[in-house]
Amino acid sequence: MKNNYLKCISAGEKIVLDPIESKELIITARDKFDFVFVSASYGFNVPDKPTEKTEVEVLEIIKNGTLRDIFKSFGKNINRLCLTQSQIKQFSEKYVEWFLDNKGTFFLLKGKNQIFILYVRRNFGMMYIDMCDYGIVNRVLKAKDKRCFIVPKL
Repeated sequence: MKNNYLKCISAGEKIVLDPIESKELIITARDKFDFVFVSASYGFNVPDKPTEKTEVEVLEIIKNGTLRDIFKSFGKNINRLCLTQSQIKQFSEKYVEWFLDNKGTFFLLKGKNQIFILYVRRNFGMMYIDMCDYGIVNRVLKAKDKRCFIVPKL
């Protein structure tokens, strides 16, 4: 699929998340993540439903754009780009090599009644998470910063 803002950097590699039965919450994964800003009041603390095996892609920004424009450029319903908390946690444990130091990686996550953007960065071996509501995002990302996006393979 053509995307003007992103290029796939995981082409040729099969990145698969295993089925998940548990209802994990990222907010309880303090052993894995250090939270910069995560609030249960956002409806973020809603347990996930079980998931099927899911193949994902790692994409890197190649053109300046807002987060909203980047996610809209997929031309798909935004819900199809979301991962669950359990899947994001599994990705961070199983595929840590895809987190570039201090570059930041973006995920879409569906909460109780809204979609969130999770921003995860690795620094000195620790994973830091920040998040915001998808509906209020106008931040412009610069291609030179080489940020990554993890989405289900469409």
